[in-house]
Amino acid sequence: MAAFLLCVCAHSSALAEGDEWSSQERWTFTIDTVIEEVPVSGTMTYDRVGEEALSVGDTSYQVDVFRITGSFDGVSLPLGVGSSASGVYDGYIYQTIGTPAVVMREMTTIVNITSYSGTLQLAEQVQMIETICYLPPFMSGFAPLSVEQDDRWNETVEVIQVISFHNGTASLDDETVVATRMEFSVDSVDEPVETEAGVFECIRLFVSQDSTAEIIWYSSDVCMSVRTERYDNSSAEPVFVAELSSYQSYDDSDHSMLLLVAVGVVVSATALAITGIIAMKRSSESSVRSEKTIDESPRSGEEGARQNDSPNNGGRQ
Repeated sequence: MAAFLLCVCAHSSALAEGDEWSSQERWTFTIDTVIEEVPVSGTMTYDRVGEEALSVGDTSYQVDVFRITGSFDGVSLPLGVGSSASGVYDGYIYQTIGTPAVVMREMTTIVNITSYSGTLQLAEQVQMIETICYLPPFMSGFAPLSVEQDDRWNETVEVIQVISFHNGTASLDDETVVATRMEFSVDSVDEPVETEAGVFECIRLFVSQDSTAEIIWYSSDVCMSVRTERYDNSSAEPVFVAELSSYQSYDDSDHSMLLLVAVGVVVSATALAITGIIAMKRSSESSVRSEKTIDESPRSGEEGARQNDSPNNGGRQ
C-alpha cells in the first residue's frame, strides 16, 4: 500500500474546497469492443477541466486535468443463453502540461451483468475503483509537433496499480508494481482519416506491448487521437475501436495534447470488471444447477446504474 500513498498523498488540487471544475475542451468518442463474447458499444467523453500540481516520488509535475465519463451496453443471447452488460465509468487522468505524457489516472467503473440460461436469470452489480501511477510518465517520448515518419523509440515504465473490486457480497483489494516496456513507431505523419467529427490529417502511431498492439491516428487539429484500434494475438480484427464523434473548445486554450492511448487503458479496466462478474455469474449458475434450487427473485443489476448511478469520481467530489 506504500506505493499507492506515494502516488496520491502529494496530489494537491488547484481549486478551493467547494469549487468545481468547468470544462474548457471536450472530446466525445464512440467505442466498440467485444468482452467475453458480449459485443459492447458506448460513448466516452474527455473534458479538459484545469491544471494542478502533482508529485510522484521525488518528482513534481504541473499537470493538465481531464475528466473521463462514459457508458456502455451490450447483449449476446444466442438461443436464449448468454449475457447482457451495461455500465458507467467516471474518473480523471493527469498529464504533464502541453504533452500527452500520463502521470496518473483514477477511475471508478460500475457494471451490471445479467446472465441468461433458458428461464433462469442471474443479475449482479460490480464496482471497481482503480488508481494507476506511471514512473516516468507514460508516452513521454511522443512529441506530436516534431515527430517524423519512421521515427522509432522504446519506453520502459514502472506501473503502480491499486484496485478495489466489490460485488455486494465480496471484495478484493490488490496492488501490483510492474515494469512495462513499449515499442513505438511512426508509420505516417499525414494520413487522412474520416470520422463522424470530420476528416483529419493524422500521425499514424504503432504501439506494441507484450501480446497487444495499438494503432493510433493522432491529429494536431484537435490535439487528440481521432481513432484508436487495439489488437491482440488471438485475432486479426481489432478487439477495441474508439473514434472521435465530436470536439468542442470553450476557450482559446490549445496547448493540451491528450492522446487516446488512455482510452484503451480505461476500457481495459472495464473489461476486467465485466470479465470478473461474468466469471462469478458462471460460478453461481453452476452452483444453482447443482443444488437444484432457483431464486425466483434474483437481485437485479439496478437498471438505473447506467443513467443515475454516480461513481465516486476517483475520490473527487
